[in-house]
Amino acid sequence: MSTMNLWIGVGGIALGTVLAAYAVAYRKQDAGIGDAAWSGGLALSALWLALMADGNPAQRWALVLLTVPWGGRLAWFILRHRVMGHTEDARYATLRERWGAQANRYFFGIFLMQGLLILLFSLPLWAVASQPGNGLGLVGIAGLLLGWGAIAGEITADTQLRRWRAQPENQGQLLRSGLWRYTRHPNYFFEWLHWWAYVLLAWGDWRLFLALLGPACMYVFLVHITGIPPAETRALARRGAAFEAYQRSTNKFFPWPPRE
Repeated sequence: MSTMNLWIGVGGIALGTVLAAYAVAYRKQDAGIGDAAWSGGLALSALWLALMADGNPAQRWALVLLTVPWGGRLAWFILRHRVMGHTEDARYATLRERWGAQANRYFFGIFLMQGLLILLFSLPLWAVASQPGNGLGLVGIAGLLLGWGAIAGEITADTQLRRWRAQPENQGQLLRSGLWRYTRHPNYFFEWLHWWAYVLLAWGDWRLFLALLGPACMYVFLVHITGIPPAETRALARRGAAFEAYQRSTNKFFPWPPRE
């Protein structure tokens, strides 16, 4: 399939995913489903690229085995633990209150932005699916193992936090054990690490610079825009001095033994 037709398909997946998600969000008045639409849309994009791109079959299979478990797991986690049976995420509830009668129109714009992000983060996926040659090679195998390891790390961090919050005696306390002992945001760190897998899978080809967009853009979004800043603002408002002490002792993003 030509590159243009391939990307028309990716664009159709991105638009269809966010429009379907917005229809549900509009009916439920809960914009949190947009976060699930992004990761789910990328999983669908990976499937499309793996089926229709003309690259190395081993690379395309690796893309499926890496991206579909990651995107499917993250989309289900968001739906299960933040949307279904829950009130609207505090971030979106605050915006809905601030925007008033114009909220639905502004949220539609946010959902369209999610579609653009699906296109942006599909570039590393295309870099992998379009690789020439045969087989993965040692670097490609290392990329696959790195990606699976990052998924396992993210699942572990999310599970530790969920189990901690489920214990009544931990209400109002901070989780500072397990992976959360070494970084204040281990789930975000492993999310970022996952995108380095595509860099290794695209190694040795001119498309490598497109694969590098994944970890580069993810770092900017997680550390400076949509991830850590609002999360820490809410944590400081709720936990105050306790979270300030956590900030002083524990790295924000990259894991490291805590300071005294």
